[in-house]
Amino acid sequence: MKQARTIFVSHYHGDHAGAVVVSPDFEELTKKTIIYAETARLLVEEDQPPMMGQLRWMNTLQKPHPEIQFLVAHDNKLLGAFEENGLVRLELQFD
Repeated sequence: MKQARTIFVSHYHGDHAGAVVVSPDFEELTKKTIIYAETARLLVEEDQPPMMGQLRWMNTLQKPHPEIQFLVAHDNKLLGAFEENGLVRLELQFD
């Protein structure tokens, strides 16, 4: 994560967003982390209407920009394809 230029937290899952929160480089990572206020609120309390709003926003964004690809982290086939294309790395590095 230290090598990333930007970290975008699009939705809350403790095992995803939590990596930034528990990182020993928290201060450094927060300077390049983008998180929506609603997503931040979901870190405290999950709420379905805001989640649906995020999905609508993602759909609205992707329609005119089909080159944007969203990665559903629990989709192993898509995750493997992203890794093969060098778009993501599956191991977390804190150094």
